[in-house]
Amino acid sequence: MTEYYNGYKFNENSESVFNPDMTMYFLEGYLAYNRYPKEMIDNNVKTDYGKVNQLARNFNDREALEEIMSLGQTATILVDRFNIHTMYSVKENFKSLLFYLGMLTIKGAGPLGTVLNVPNYVIKTIYWEQRFQKINEDYNIEVCKRK
Repeated sequence: MTEYYNGYKFNENSESVFNPDMTMYFLEGYLAYNRYPKEMIDNNVKTDYGKVNQLARNFNDREALEEIMSLGQTATILVDRFNIHTMYSVKENFKSLLFYLGMLTIKGAGPLGTVLNVPNYVIKTIYWEQRFQKINEDYNIEVCKRK
């Protein structure tokens, strides 16, 4: 469970915590069938986080998303308030929003601000799926499903 669902930090001095929604999904499946769920990632979570690509388009910050996908981390000055008039024009807003959505968490302080990283395996998997989808779009690849 630690690898899949733990890793969220809300400030640089806090301990990491488990994602409660993901933990409840796991426990519900485990208690019902006395075994790990067949899928360790709740499809509802995938759907919710699948909107990250759309957010990146809205923020016009594909570069930040690529950095996160390739390095697993990024640095920014965390924004604690979003102004409707500057929502999409301030670069820090996109990374901060990913933090508030649980797609990134605090790793520590760095020279460029707060270093944010991908918190756990579930979120890494969601980023991988986003990257795979982007490659498919860029190269017009059709994926054949096994029967």
